[in-house]
Amino acid sequence: MNNIPFNKGNLSYAFQKIKEEIVERVAKIDDIGESDIDRIKADLLTSNSLSTFDLHREGISIEHTEINRDRPGSNAIQTTFFVPITGDINLLQYNPSTYRLSKNYMSIHNGGIICTYTSSSDYPETIQSMFEKDLEDLQFNIEGLNKDISAFNSHLADFIYSQLKVRVAQVGKNKQFVESFKYPLKSDLTAKRLYEVPVRRKQFDISKLSSDKPKNQEYFLSEGGYDSIIDTIHNMTLVFERSPNAFQDMEEETLRFLLLVPLNGLFPGAATGETFNYEGKTDILIRHKDKNIFIAECKFWVGEKGLLDAIDQILGYLSWRDTKTAIILFNKNKNLTSVLSQIPVIVQKHSCFDRQLAWSKYETASRYQFHHRGDGNRKLLLSILVFDVPQHD
Repeated sequence: MNNIPFNKGNLSYAFQKIKEEIVERVAKIDDIGESDIDRIKADLLTSNSLSTFDLHREGISIEHTEINRDRPGSNAIQTTFFVPITGDINLLQYNPSTYRLSKNYMSIHNGGIICTYTSSSDYPETIQSMFEKDLEDLQFNIEGLNKDISAFNSHLADFIYSQLKVRVAQVGKNKQFVESFKYPLKSDLTAKRLYEVPVRRKQFDISKLSSDKPKNQEYFLSEGGYDSIIDTIHNMTLVFERSPNAFQDMEEETLRFLLLVPLNGLFPGAATGETFNYEGKTDILIRHKDKNIFIAECKFWVGEKGLLDAIDQILGYLSWRDTKTAIILFNKNKNLTSVLSQIPVIVQKHSCFDRQLAWSKYETASRYQFHHRGDGNRKLLLSILVFDVPQHD
């Protein structure tokens, strides 16, 4: 891997590679009709969409090393800044459409970019000034990558759809050709073979927050990975809503256990229930290398006090490092619209509430920025997902 960031060529090369892989995978589908297009498109879109980058200024760390110690009078110092970045780190090799040139003293390393400077110990302000300028250039390039990635993602669905339409037409033509013969096929195994989406496990962005030794390493989840977890929970709870007879008598603990099944499909063995964390036990906890990356609570909707208590509860579980959370509300009442209208009003009453985010991916979900108890500068994300659990008439 080329370790200098933004130095391998334009990001469009990576986009083209993804499109070529999609074309190849679609061409291997043996049995597909018009009714299959939406389902297959959704699967391919999920596995090929790219996550944008986040540059975490709050996680920047610094390391100093004295050099040329064997030379009398030498006061040279090597200063290394580690800038943590979440996203597909491999894409940091590429430059966006509009970018600023990177320096040869920058390198991609363990979930971020390292900037290394050598100077006299008499002039620390010079190094600080150089780094601040380089940091602005990094932020500019990251924003450029994000703009290009967002544009790629926005056109990806249409591209996949067009490829599937072409394949449907080709499969139909092949079928007509086969059926034009009056003799039976030697084997009908091919005709009976069911379509299976070529699965590529989505790579979650779990990145290191510092360049310290492994035993001190911290990890965190990008918003793209966070959204994928929320998507998984949402998809499973839709099963609850669509099969009311199977789930209407289940208690909170059983419903929570059912959510753990698909989560462990994404993070094998990492999603647990009722796990001790900080001040108490949390319903759903996902860990990576013994570090928490996601915490969630499951509750039945009982009104304003119940929701505020749930927020208090989940904030009590969080250590300073935990920043990705969710509350899953199961509604046994009849009027879901009324419940949804109350939630933003109630959430704003909490003392740790900062703002509601412009996130409207699901009709029955909302997202908020909070801060940690006792640290107003440490921000965290809280998604609240509401689902109906139909009751007996």
